[in-house]
Amino acid sequence: MLGGNIARVATYSIASNICVALLAPFLFIWVGNQPEGLSFAGEFAAIGSRVAPLIVMPLVAAFALYFFARPLHSAIGRFQGSSFYLWAISLVIVVGRAVSFILAEPASAVPLMLGMALVAGIVCMLQFAIGRRIGRRYGDIISAAQGLGQKNTILAIWICLTYLDPLSSIGPAAYIVWQNGINSAQLYNRMRKTEHGR
Repeated sequence: MLGGNIARVATYSIASNICVALLAPFLFIWVGNQPEGLSFAGEFAAIGSRVAPLIVMPLVAAFALYFFARPLHSAIGRFQGSSFYLWAISLVIVVGRAVSFILAEPASAVPLMLGMALVAGIVCMLQFAIGRRIGRRYGDIISAAQGLGQKNTILAIWICLTYLDPLSSIGPAAYIVWQNGINSAQLYNRMRKTEHGR
């Protein structure tokens, strides 16, 4: 919707999520933070099972439709804008779950949660800014900013809940709000420029 290169962003997203699935088990073994009796293969399978439905399965489905049901592939492609509404619905659900989790925490945890949310915002803005800088160098600002700034935070939240203190999931949950706030501002600015350009 912002005019970036979908293939580049999708390739980066797939590669980065596969890297997380491969590297996270090593990291958790190294810091000694893995569930009892779970081997590297078990951890890889557990993390991979979270990556596959979000990243790999939709890609396989898209290729299958392209090669075996081209008319259906084209028909779905005409409704590409509807993904925005699915994104908005999922955002409301994730933010609602995060808010209910925050409300269940004691008041003493509020400063820590606010600190994590602030750090998530700084990290998010830095990643979008670094992505824009890299993109400017290679002639694709939008794709680079989206690729580096947007994260599969659902996977990050699951990793926090599985391997770390559940309170740590506030960081990725806050990142969702920040990244979608930035995306919304970018969409608004793009729509405004389009309207003024007419």
